[in-house]
Amino acid sequence: LIRIHTLPGRSAEGRLALGATRQVLREFTAYFAQPYPLPKLDQIALPGGFGGAMENWGAIAYNERLLLYDPATSPAGRRLTVWNIVAHEVAHQWFGNLVTMAWWDNLWLNEGFATWMERRTAQRFNPDEPVWLRGAVWVDRAMQTDASVSALPVWRRIDDDRAVFSSFDEITYEKGMAFIRMLEAWVGEAPFRDGLRRYMAAHAMGNTTTADLWHHLEAASGKPVAHIADAWVRRSGLPLVSVQSRCERGRLRVTLAQQRFSVDADAEPRRWPIPLTLGRYAADGRLLERRSVLMHQARGVYALAGCAGTLKANLEGSGYYRVRYGAEQAAALQRVAARLPASERLNLLADTWAQVLAGQAPLDAWLRRVESLRGEASPEVWGIALDGIARLGGLVEAHADAAAQAGWRSRIAGVLAMRLGTLGLQPRTGEGDADAELRDRLVGMLGRLDHAPTVSAVQALWRQAGPAAATDLAALPPTLLAGITGVVGRHADAPTFEQLRRLARNEALPERRRLLWAAVGAARDPALAQQTIAIARTEEAPAEESAWLLTGVAEAGHRGLAWQALQQHRAEVTRRMSPLELGHLAPSLLRGSGDSRYAAELLRWTEHELGAAGLPQARKTADAIGVNARLVRDALPLLRRWALAPP
Repeated sequence: LIRIHTLPGRSAEGRLALGATRQVLREFTAYFAQPYPLPKLDQIALPGGFGGAMENWGAIAYNERLLLYDPATSPAGRRLTVWNIVAHEVAHQWFGNLVTMAWWDNLWLNEGFATWMERRTAQRFNPDEPVWLRGAVWVDRAMQTDASVSALPVWRRIDDDRAVFSSFDEITYEKGMAFIRMLEAWVGEAPFRDGLRRYMAAHAMGNTTTADLWHHLEAASGKPVAHIADAWVRRSGLPLVSVQSRCERGRLRVTLAQQRFSVDADAEPRRWPIPLTLGRYAADGRLLERRSVLMHQARGVYALAGCAGTLKANLEGSGYYRVRYGAEQAAALQRVAARLPASERLNLLADTWAQVLAGQAPLDAWLRRVESLRGEASPEVWGIALDGIARLGGLVEAHADAAAQAGWRSRIAGVLAMRLGTLGLQPRTGEGDADAELRDRLVGMLGRLDHAPTVSAVQALWRQAGPAAATDLAALPPTLLAGITGVVGRHADAPTFEQLRRLARNEALPERRRLLWAAVGAARDPALAQQTIAIARTEEAPAEESAWLLTGVAEAGHRGLAWQALQQHRAEVTRRMSPLELGHLAPSLLRGSGDSRYAAELLRWTEHELGAAGLPQARKTADAIGVNARLVRDALPLLRRWALAPP
């Protein structure tokens, strides 16, 4: 018996989740060779109280915006989000419930595997959707965290159950998932599945450790899984693979060298057994050759069958490592990048940005890649670019002079506006989710860049939705609602702020309600930011939105105000937060800063207020602030010259 429980009148919005549940239950039963053991599976769409999902056995709970889907009102991409989350939580009925970790240090056995099962299953049943590509954006964020010496390993010792909240992070979910994907590719799909079947059969209704899983995978594959896996799971960090090549007698001789990739100069040297992929792409984007190797040593030489085409390592970005190319290879890839698959374009852009953050590549190399995106169609590739643009933009606003700020906004906005001009501001009949998602993201970022034509056009759309007393959000395109509300919130005057606040209080649909409260928190006007802080100290906003208003205040350019408010009013702001959320709030306020004093303040405050359990997340943010400070020192002078030069 499969049921979706909703508030009265919302049941039709559960049809997508119901259909997805049927498909994944059958898929997981067949894959694991273990039937779902309970007589029913209920999934409950809660209207508020918490913002996520919890895999209670037989009665999974969700915030309703994660489970319900209405084609008429849901934003672009929401269908795939619902599908992924349902697949993730139902996967937990096997990985987590049927077979349960023995203790919290093996949390990744739950979350890493559920994330991997979610994506492989969502891609199988939604073959036209960019499931792995969307996931690559999240894996890249985990890799950025893992490049710091404060990063924790996938498997981490938990001596106090209060410390477990630090384990619900991007390393557990995304690095764990990425390693499983690499391991399956190395072991082979069929032996890997057979090993998981052995594991499920042997430990059903029981508890396990990571060693149990390696035992069954080794038995099924005959390969030394534990030896390979422990280097990835029990140690933090990730490799950087340097690539050089030359043609010899009709074969491409590829020289690879590995070292630890880190943003910290004094990071301990490490070496990994790396399941690597190499390939050659033709000028038209066809893959000419693919080769997989397992690289144990610090340096290795490999041969590809021909010399024609352009060499690319880490095909499709499916491996958990960074790649650095020699000047000749990098230039060749840049020339053909626009014709490569989106996964390759994303991987190249992400690796370039990561090396800029580590001080291993000049900022202008990344800026050139961003400028080449004028015709880019993938919202996921743009997502990598926009993350970097947002990070740099915050540092420019806080640390650059007025001329550099104006030049930066103008030149970056020109790239984004050219792409938006091709898409058009208004959604087109019959367009796909990719165009709709990209339009929404571009509009939001152009609003943050104060691009006057975009801001004026969006404000006109907002006014057309009705007067302040009767604004009809249904009159606005649902696929553009995030961009519109973000722009309107950032540029709000006092009457518009009050309008947004009233709409947020009265909105019944959770997705719209979240966007409206985010718009309230985005106000650039300092007086309105103070009003947002006052709201966060009350129960006016829902529990899952209230304290996070401070993050919006910080990102709108009022970081000091937001940080001061948390320190002075911590009890009021956080009284409705869970322990899991509490450890993330202060870091979310300060992550974008380039001022090193905030790093020290964050660590002191966290240790005093939250104790040792809160320090892992605070240390990650302190390291990110250090990277930002280096960007301010080393990269902003170059960026100033770029911003003020003719495009």
